[in-house]
Amino acid sequence: MEGKQQVEKYFNDLSDDYLKNKYLISNRSFMSVRMDNILDYFDRYYACNEDTKVLDAGCGPGMLLENLFGRDCNVTGIDTSIEMLKLAKKRLSVIDSERSFNLMRTDIEKMPFEDNLFDMVVTSGVIEYLD
Repeated sequence: MEGKQQVEKYFNDLSDDYLKNKYLISNRSFMSVRMDNILDYFDRYYACNEDTKVLDAGCGPGMLLENLFGRDCNVTGIDTSIEMLKLAKKRLSVIDSERSFNLMRTDIEKMPFEDNLFDMVVTSGVIEYLD
């Protein structure tokens, strides 16, 4: 099995317990600390509104997307794992059923977006899975 297929399978297989074991545990995890640091940086340097387009490349279960969507950003999330995208869709759908968001299964190394489409691109916990 090729490397990218292994990563996709890994995250698809982990999806059921991923949030519980990585973000929602009683002790703070490195992932929740990392997300808090990203949000702190975002809050310090960016004013967000519905016109602010943010891409979370490697969005996983949508924890960061949820927080940015809650700050009124126009969010797009991409991931290789369809199961993680299902979790992200579930999280975002309960925040505001009237506003739209974009989720897409795609390869982070071949993203189908035009140049300068996003005001901010965030990727965390991804580079270690790339060749």
